[in-house]
Amino acid sequence: MEVKRVVVVVAFLAAALVFLGVPSPSHAQELAWGLTAIPGLKVGHFTLSERPTGCTVVLAEGGAVGGVDVRGGAPGTREIALLDPVNSVQVVHAVVLSGGSAFGLDAASGVVRYLDERDIGYRVGPNTVPIVVGAILF
Repeated sequence: MEVKRVVVVVAFLAAALVFLGVPSPSHAQELAWGLTAIPGLKVGHFTLSERPTGCTVVLAEGGAVGGVDVRGGAPGTREIALLDPVNSVQVVHAVVLSGGSAFGLDAASGVVRYLDERDIGYRVGPNTVPIVVGAILF
């Protein structure tokens, strides 16, 4: 069976290297590493062990530029076209990575609701539209 992969490449990862730099060995333990070391990013994860499946969310409440590389014969994605730089929306507010096939894509709906309740998103007149992209990983 061919392994299908959807790889979401988020520009925050490259930004982490730029902003954090490479520490000297004496300072390495003092610095926080990973996505949570970048100001403005929050990361959450939940695993449903009974299934098993899970969901990881990277929130960029102030917005962040993202990019994507989709591979595999049957990619499962949500709003990935918004990451194309020629489109009018230039930032995303969250990236959702989940298991659970097509059902896992719906996890992004909860993130949209969370951001909407906090008035975080792309302004469209008096309304706010949270920009949440996602992919299922199989």
